[in-house]
Amino acid sequence: MVKWAAVLVTALSVGACDEGEEVYPEGDRTVLLYLAGDNNLSSYGYTNIKSLREGMKGVAGRVVVYFDPKGSVPCLMVVQGGSNPTIDTLEFYEEEDSASPETLRRVIVDTKRLFPSESYGLILWSHGTGWFPEHYSFPGAMYSRRADAPYIPTKWFGQDDTLPEGESATYMEVEDLVEGITGHWDFIMFDACFMGSVEVLYALRDKADYFVASPAEIITDGFPYQTAARYFWGGEEDLKQVCRAYYDYYANHPKGGNWRSGTLSLVKASELGALAQAARKAVGSAGETGVGDVWRYPLIATMPNVFYDLGDYINVMGTEEDKAAFRSQLARTVIYKVATPTFNSVEIPTDRYSGLSCYIPQSRWQTMNNYYSTLDWAQTVYGY
Repeated sequence: MVKWAAVLVTALSVGACDEGEEVYPEGDRTVLLYLAGDNNLSSYGYTNIKSLREGMKGVAGRVVVYFDPKGSVPCLMVVQGGSNPTIDTLEFYEEEDSASPETLRRVIVDTKRLFPSESYGLILWSHGTGWFPEHYSFPGAMYSRRADAPYIPTKWFGQDDTLPEGESATYMEVEDLVEGITGHWDFIMFDACFMGSVEVLYALRDKADYFVASPAEIITDGFPYQTAARYFWGGEEDLKQVCRAYYDYYANHPKGGNWRSGTLSLVKASELGALAQAARKAVGSAGETGVGDVWRYPLIATMPNVFYDLGDYINVMGTEEDKAAFRSQLARTVIYKVATPTFNSVEIPTDRYSGLSCYIPQSRWQTMNNYYSTLDWAQTVYGY
């Protein structure tokens, strides 16, 4: 328990806050921050817990934090906002797989049992690879990272490294998320890479009113909780401010250079069904012609270079009539988006950045196409 003692002492040793006007939530809401950090991101989890406490200054709300760090057992805590925010430990758990849907479900049950509320928000924090399956496989040439770019650590969702000898790390696939996220949430935020994938959000469309996610990578600093936490308590306009706080942090990152890279979108879940139908009409008979012209999100880590922009996909592949209809529906779905001018030194073209990524099935990737065909989005759009 040494590490837990350290993080709590560190968090509580932040200087006493000045008295100030409290920001009261709109109604009674509990936010759950699920930190699946039993991996190489563990140290950033401690940092984010500290910044969350700082961000809860003057906020009359609570954030329940589940943290599974590397080298220690998981713990459930509550960060209570106010003029001098506090962190209290609620429960320790035995060593467990935080990348399993069973663990996520249990933590959700524990949170709602301990803090029954009118509404709930969920933040999922970890590693993440969008819709990719646990052991994805692309041809070797598809793994790419700009050779001239310095390495910047990034994060993705759902990895647990502490497993019995001989077993590899576990990850949460799309179907695991659907299974693990129980109940309905006012919002679900992904503090993880590539989760602004239309395939992921479409699968989860009945789980929340809004999603906040990045279609690209998220640098390991993660969300700037010190400035964003005050906006976890309202509705659509406050969620836009979360995106804005994210942009402001990364556009002005103190390390400069490629650290000034960030994209984030606010997506209205109730519009995802209509978006799928508009996409089906636009690309149903397009085939593969023109795929090479579709804009792809720049990469920092070594990953398959296949995260295409959904809006640009339709812009390249669809007819003029279909493109106009899709753009209109896309504007009703992605209701706010931000992006730094460049990402890993690559310009983000404002006229090609829609705020959602997608995969484009191609004959050269048949193995991945076979898995992709099992996803709800693929079945709706391509009729698998």
